[in-house]
Amino acid sequence: MDTLRFTLRRIFRKPLRSLLTILQLTIGIWLVTTLFSVYLVGMSELAASAPTFGASYAQLRLIQVERQPNRTIYKPVATMTNRDLGALVDESEAIEAAFFYQPAFSALLYHVDRPYRVRTLARVSASFAEAVQLELVEGEFFTPLDEEQSSNVVLLSKTIADYLFPNQSALGKTVSMPKRTGAVEKFQVIGVYEGLASGAKGLLDETFVITPRVASSLGEGEYDLFIQANQDQLPAAISDARIVLSSHLQDGVEMQVTTLEEQLQRQAAQLNNLSAFLAIFAFIALLVSAIGVFCILLVSVLERTREIGLRMALGASRRSVVKDILGESLLYTVLGALLGIPVAASSFKPMGMPFITELLSLAQEGTWHFPWRAGFYALLLASAATLLISLYPAHKGSKIPPIEALREL
Repeated sequence: MDTLRFTLRRIFRKPLRSLLTILQLTIGIWLVTTLFSVYLVGMSELAASAPTFGASYAQLRLIQVERQPNRTIYKPVATMTNRDLGALVDESEAIEAAFFYQPAFSALLYHVDRPYRVRTLARVSASFAEAVQLELVEGEFFTPLDEEQSSNVVLLSKTIADYLFPNQSALGKTVSMPKRTGAVEKFQVIGVYEGLASGAKGLLDETFVITPRVASSLGEGEYDLFIQANQDQLPAAISDARIVLSSHLQDGVEMQVTTLEEQLQRQAAQLNNLSAFLAIFAFIALLVSAIGVFCILLVSVLERTREIGLRMALGASRRSVVKDILGESLLYTVLGALLGIPVAASSFKPMGMPFITELLSLAQEGTWHFPWRAGFYALLLASAATLLISLYPAHKGSKIPPIEALREL
């Protein structure tokens, strides 16, 4: 308590200098807290997105491999059709369902004069709804005939339906989407859905609009196919899929298989790489803040040479001098944390969320909360850094000979 009172008196004697030091630490702790929050939220999202149900899905992709002297070229091969979907389910006891999924991004959807920028639009096969356990709020999913005829029907997420058609049912209404050619295509709403099965979100992008799939621009069929395996039979399902689709695996064509576990591992690696990159800037900011504290304490020790010498001449121990100087350093850090951590919490959504959203396709922004333990970790790290760098000024202060102070009296 005596150390605290002594340090507070020192701060109030030099308010401007103390304020600048605290602001330096505030910036450093803010950046470090933001880094920790991005990492903690990202890792918690990855852990929460791997339920047992998710182990039932796999993505199968056909690629043409061309090996050249200096590089290897991978080209997608679009040859799979609805016939392959039926064969997978009929010929394999391990495969529960199979479907196509074609994502398209950033589409403009509107009804009359109410536009809505859709983050992800998906063109899927008729087997999609059952395979991913689509939760329909109202209406129905499209049929294989709709898919065959490329009918202009659409299913909207509940969020979009409520926006475009407030206080009324969206069923039977018409929405429009512009094509790349500039023409406008109209679709009839036949269903409104709530969301996908939790396990499918790791492999599929979060979708807001669903329409029947159309022929791929790369060929008559598809190069991406998804299977849902029976419980604990995913390896057998993948093996069966290789056999059923063997007719496509010719002339250098290979099948790439991606499971939810592999997707999570890749995203975890991306998150770790991003965190390491951001850690460099956070470390520099924290180092600059700690150096600022070092300089202030060193100047303080030089200014207080006579005061410290008199204290030691009157019986103060070197340990108490070190304790006072380190206490001043720690108090600066705590005050910086009291400002920096709330700033990091308030800036978490605009600063942290974009990083996580870009990295994790399965992230659910509505469930995110600022992890206050990130502030605690940042405080510990900043305290360790400032205490470590303050050892020299503390040691220098404890070595002041009392005789120097007595000579100046």
